Amino acid sequence: MTKKLTLIFLLIELSTLSFNASSFFPETDKDFSLLPSFCKVRAGRGTAAEVTLWKNRLGSDYIHIHHFCAGLHSYNYTTMNFPKNNDEKAFHLHALRSVLGEVNYMESHVKNKHFVLFPSIYLLKAKAHADLGQTAEALVYFKKSITANKKFTRAYLALSRYYQKLGDKAKALATIEQGLQYKPSSKGLNRQRTELSQ
Repeated sequence: MTKKLTLIFLLIELSTLSFNASSFFPETDKDFSLLPSFCKVRAGRGTAAEVTLWKNRLGSDYIHIHHFCAGLHSYNYTTMNFPKNNDEKAFHLHALRSVLGEVNYMESHVKNKHFVLFPSIYLLKAKAHADLGQTAEALVYFKKSITANKKFTRAYLALSRYYQKLGDKAKALATIEQGLQYKPSSKGLNRQRTELSQ
């Protein structure tokens, strides 16, 4: 089978999993089960009461959150599917770049600069940059996530683990200590500090 035909069959197969090259938007119940509840509601699969609830919580920028959901969905693809050949690696990279594109959309279109989802949005972008090997960009967005919400423990943990991966244990521990200043009772942060202190 030629390389071109292999790629065509790969894309057809992936499209049946609802992860496709043209959209990366969640479609199935399984897709939505891995995403925040507002994603299913924004996709038109919620009740009128649920739509009102999320519009009230997220404000006028609720209209844009399907792009964040698409970014999360794309990232889920990269964490659940390990590429086995060059064609799958290319598709894997496409999914990660799709994450960046969706977050870029959110950054340029959300009007509320203190939007409640920005810590999670920045963290998602940081992870995508990290997985693409873009260390400088990843560090910028890990820190933006923390700045947007000083009590966002997931960002401290993710950044600490990234520093570990980079071989910088001192910064990994310092990141945890910083987080504990704002969330001293966090079980995750305390567990990570214990592991790093051994």
